[in-house]
Amino acid sequence: MNIDKKSKILALLENWLEKLEARAERTAEFARAFKDASPSQSGDRYIYEREAEQAQESLQQLRALIEEILSASNESLSSAEPVSYVTITYDNGESMELLFVENSVGLVFDELLMLTPHSPLGQSILGKQIGDRFSYQINHINEATTMAGKITDIA
Repeated sequence: MNIDKKSKILALLENWLEKLEARAERTAEFARAFKDASPSQSGDRYIYEREAEQAQESLQQLRALIEEILSASNESLSSAEPVSYVTITYDNGESMELLFVENSVGLVFDELLMLTPHSPLGQSILGKQIGDRFSYQINHINEATTMAGKITDIA
């Protein structure tokens, strides 16, 4: 991934990491506050303990994602592979920019769409170069839809 794109993505993720660390600390404080809760408060204690555990898991996943990006080459890649920033254009004209990583986190970032090679789209673009076409199927309850397009940029 080229250094400019990598720096922007890392800055975004570091910002999210700071926010998530603050949230994790707040939920841990709430969980500690209910440590010696009365039986009538045991449901509250359970909820805060689970939220604290989930926040810690999210922190671990986000730190692993940051490490994956940090360990990636600073050179632009010639094919879509983890870790790269890929732009695709569907046949209907819709374009999407995607961070192609090995392991995405269970977090949703408004500013960043992540894709892994384990997804149908990820499998269909893995190893493709700029200008190459891709297609994959989305299965709905009673029908399947084929999505197709081409790789328009790889950073």
